[in-house]
Amino acid sequence: MYRNGDDNFPGKDVVVDKRMASMDQLLQTATDCVQKGIATRSIRTTGGEIVEKLEDLSDKGDYVVVGYGKFNDKIEYSELRKRYEERQKNNRENAKKPPDEPPYEDSERLKNSVGAKYNDVGDTIPIFVYSNGNDTEPARRVLLTRPMMKHWELIFAHISNFILPESWATQQLYTVDGQRVVHKADIEAEKRYVAVGNGLFKKLDYESAESKKRPAFIVSPKFKKKPVHEEDDRSRRSSVCSEG
Repeated sequence: MYRNGDDNFPGKDVVVDKRMASMDQLLQTATDCVQKGIATRSIRTTGGEIVEKLEDLSDKGDYVVVGYGKFNDKIEYSELRKRYEERQKNNRENAKKPPDEPPYEDSERLKNSVGAKYNDVGDTIPIFVYSNGNDTEPARRVLLTRPMMKHWELIFAHISNFILPESWATQQLYTVDGQRVVHKADIEAEKRYVAVGNGLFKKLDYESAESKKRPAFIVSPKFKKKPVHEEDDRSRRSSVCSEG
């Protein structure tokens, strides 16, 4: 299953077995495993056709999970897994080569004296971060602390915890207009940034996503769930979805 409009997400394998008795349960599984809490409104084929019932699913088929908004037909979803595997292979090969550009500056001056602009609250820098190539999700608010600001690795690891695509880790930070942030001292409180993984920065109108913000989860009367024991439900969910 792939995430609608997200060409960075390589997909997740979802198992549909006898315990899954209805489309309602599949929609909830897609919400938990693929959408990470954002309500799933429909499941479609890569061509955009809505899957009405479980019997319409094919073994090892490719499907797209759609929440709010229209189905994005500009992405070749079936190629995302192959592209992801190729990127992983290239990354392993390039890891042994010297970088094409200087690494993020981490001079003694920056290590000993963090020049970032802190807010008036205390020892934190609140920033807002978008996921590279995703202009449908609002920015996530991330709090950076003074200890984090001494090392790029800590900054990137912390930002990665807040960005939806789990298939890549943050490796670069850009402003929304495409300027790469090279010095930690240039990170400013309350500013908006774009987290970039292995690929290139994608210039989009990221700030337009703020007007598309929706409630985190809305249950349609058509898809009301039957009560399920919480522990059993967690066990079932963990068994039906896995990393692709």
